[in-house]
Amino acid sequence: MDGVLVRALADMPESGMGYQLVNVHLNDGTIIYEISAIACQMLEISDEQRDFLESEVVAIEVLDRNGVVTHRKTLSSRC
Repeated sequence: MDGVLVRALADMPESGMGYQLVNVHLNDGTIIYEISAIACQMLEISDEQRDFLESEVVAIEVLDRNGVVTHRKTLSSRC
């Protein structure tokens, strides 16, 4: 992941010990739900979720352990 996405994740709270559960909003309007971000540097995408390029990401939402959105960050340079 490039610096923009890493910094965005680093500025947001963790969902649990060492990970964030995130929704990723893409520039085509697609939202990919409940991706695990490990140590702000690696995204775990399941086989059911579509792959995407980092440059497609326009916003990230962090969820708490109950799946409730707690924080949202828009990556304005990508809109």
